[in-house]
Amino acid sequence: MKHLLFTSLSLIPTFLLANTTLDDSFKNLEDKYHGKLGIYTLNTDDKTNISYNENYHFPICSVFKFLLVGAVLEYDMQDKGFLDKKILITQDDIGTLGYAPVTGKNIGKTLTISQLNYAAILSDNPAANILVREIGGLEKLNKLVAKLGDKDTIIKNDEPKINHTKPDSNINKTTPKAITQDIYNLAFGNILDKKHREIFIGYLQKNNTGANRIAYSMPKNWIIGDKTGTCGEYAATNDVAIIWPQNKPPFALSILYTNPSDVKAPSNEKIIQQASKLTANNLLNNGYK
Repeated sequence: MKHLLFTSLSLIPTFLLANTTLDDSFKNLEDKYHGKLGIYTLNTDDKTNISYNENYHFPICSVFKFLLVGAVLEYDMQDKGFLDKKILITQDDIGTLGYAPVTGKNIGKTLTISQLNYAAILSDNPAANILVREIGGLEKLNKLVAKLGDKDTIIKNDEPKINHTKPDSNINKTTPKAITQDIYNLAFGNILDKKHREIFIGYLQKNNTGANRIAYSMPKNWIIGDKTGTCGEYAATNDVAIIWPQNKPPFALSILYTNPSDVKAPSNEKIIQQASKLTANNLLNNGYK
């Protein structure tokens, strides 16, 4: 029996054995921090694609804003000059929406749609809601999601209600697989033209909210553009990124985390960092530099 077992294992590709060990490591993180962890990579090298709980529905939080920005860019493809449209920022826009690092400093002034796009990538809540209004509502956003072939991401609310999810509902949630495919296809697919893909990538690469998430554990010579999300409930902590290694084509990675059993559980960047480290080590061991 031992000989047969050895023979059987020898027939399994080494990357599958490595992924089994990687799954165990991800499970150990779940046990350590409690809750649910989801990881998915999308690249052109199938052997190094990583997935863990890839079809589990996690609260989307502010990650939805990169989809919103994608919808705005698509809108600009039809309505030329839309990105240059100036919007007066009012106190009513700010309201009680909380995080407003850009719009909060520009009350009584104008910002262009493009500036609001970048603000939304920085997770500015009023900027996101203004963009939803300017493109005609969440219906336009969900149409883009459908065009992307994403059947798992359902957006029913903007800020702040999008952050309030229920464990037994898939509303305002996404899966690691779906959201990774979405950001990859917006950056490199044919939904946006080349000009608008480059604008989208530029927003992501200039984002500064993810330094303590995926980027924290990636090689410092890799270029990273991302969109973070934090709900404030059920420990929901997310990061979705496009990553440019030195010797490989860019790939997409999502790491999502939640604790569906405790609505008051705080966000947790450490589990994102540690899952990112495991992912990076796996890629480095498979020839990434």
